[in-house]
Amino acid sequence: ERALYTVILHRKFALALSAFLFAVVAVPLGLQAVAAARARALLYCTGIIAAYYYIGRAFELMARQGKFPADLAAWIPNAMLAVVAVVILLNIRRRP
Repeated sequence: ERALYTVILHRKFALALSAFLFAVVAVPLGLQAVAAARARALLYCTGIIAAYYYIGRAFELMARQGKFPADLAAWIPNAMLAVVAVVILLNIRRRP
């Protein structure tokens, strides 16, 4: 039961940071001029949000069962989202 409360506590802080990370990912994707690129960006964002949710849920369940450290379980999706944000920002910088 302690693992459950630890995951919930860390998840509250992680969700606050995730809003910033989602904005960092979404703004460069939404700034594309071509309509087809914006539609593709919408699909990318939908996939990123779904992956964030499912990865977060999987690690949360593993932490509740004691198979993964509870204090890390809430931060793994944010770490993965930060990597995606860095990759997108680096790709935007390379475009002319």
